[in-house]
Amino acid sequence: MQRPKNLDRSARNLDEMGTVLIVDISGYTRFVHEADYIQGSRVMTRLLGVLMETNQLGLRVSEIEGDAILFYLPGRPPLPSILKQQFEAMIDGFWDLTRQMSESVPQASRLSIKMVAHYGRIIEFSLKGFRKLYGEAVIEAHRLLKNNVDSNTYILITEILLSFHPDDACQDQRVVHMCETYDFGTICYRYLQYKRPGQSDDQPFTQKVIQHTPIELHLAAS
Repeated sequence: MQRPKNLDRSARNLDEMGTVLIVDISGYTRFVHEADYIQGSRVMTRLLGVLMETNQLGLRVSEIEGDAILFYLPGRPPLPSILKQQFEAMIDGFWDLTRQMSESVPQASRLSIKMVAHYGRIIEFSLKGFRKLYGEAVIEAHRLLKNNVDSNTYILITEILLSFHPDDACQDQRVVHMCETYDFGTICYRYLQYKRPGQSDDQPFTQKVIQHTPIELHLAAS
């Protein structure tokens, strides 16, 4: 996706530019259908709570839904390597908690998370005491949750965000480059998938990694 003309790295109105991060719980729909309602609601409350507690970047919260949290951060985007560390902190806390709760709620063991990180024009406004977020970047980030990544546990960072930090490299052969075409245009991104601790090493990492040639990650535009 080409950089929009109004998306300049030196833009002065950084209060209207920012990073949008959606952390989404994978397996939520199945969990709601299979788990006891009371226990299930308690599990989700604690899991959403741990995602907020492991927020190390001072991310602001715009929305909390049943299975996702919409975070944002005004100004220039964080380094991709820092976003990766943030995701790993969240997933470590998330998996640790699901492991504990799976003793009483077995369905919790199938839950995982994914993160979409995007950058663009956003506007923050207040509505009866709540801070809300408006902008194309918010819509695009939500749409990116509907993608062709064959995994339920990954971090996805768009090329628009990556282009702000061309020197920030992460050497991981598993990172894959892809593009998605939506009704508003095409967005390219790179993603890295994760395995839950204890997952068999002799099974393929995921089908996507087999089908696509991994890149030597430069978490930045080529």
